[in-house]
Amino acid sequence: MLYVENLVVDYGKARALHGVSLKVNQGEIVALIGRNGAGKTTLLRASTGLIPITSGKVTLDGTRLDGKKASHIARLGFTHVPQGRQVFADQTVEDNLRLGAYSVFRDKKKVETNLEREFRRFPRLHERRGQLAGTLSGGEQQMLAISRALMSDPRIVVMDEPSMGLAPVIVMDVLKAVQEVNCAGTTVLLVEQLATAALSIAHRGYVLQNGRIQLEDTGESLLRDPDLVRSYLG
Repeated sequence: MLYVENLVVDYGKARALHGVSLKVNQGEIVALIGRNGAGKTTLLRASTGLIPITSGKVTLDGTRLDGKKASHIARLGFTHVPQGRQVFADQTVEDNLRLGAYSVFRDKKKVETNLEREFRRFPRLHERRGQLAGTLSGGEQQMLAISRALMSDPRIVVMDEPSMGLAPVIVMDVLKAVQEVNCAGTTVLLVEQLATAALSIAHRGYVLQNGRIQLEDTGESLLRDPDLVRSYLG
């Protein structure tokens, strides 16, 4: 479904990604793990058009994405849950969700249907639908960021560190939601610092180190690899 081929990304004279290649098949959860600074966020941002690439290509169902604007990529069904959530703090929960549906906003019935679906997924968002997003707890903001990305009915969604800054019990709720999103038919590329948690729900995983893919295997196999934990994750 998603192919990243020989992706190179530079920040000025510094090279962040050195010819990275990976694939995500339809219906999968694929975990991308690695230490801080490995290039995980850069890969996601480059794939969804938020930063330019130096060379290589990104394709979604055979359609080239590299060089296209992020808004165009989102309309193709590829959305992004950013690191740090980045909700619109001065807008209500409901307004944030409606903004997430911008690519399907002409279909009013779909927008209302999707809104109610997300309120069922995260009842706390329904309880706070009129509350300013900036006043929500960290866990609630993460729920909102996930639901906002799903309001456009994406075929594939990338999630960047959804557990960041959350209490352990909330992390489990968020990862359960990721599984439910996947079971409902959405493909997921998950970047997560909590490697064990990410691999426990992933069909496959990649380990990124210093801008290069070092390992690829099933989530279960990577969990059983002690060298992985010791050498690449600390």
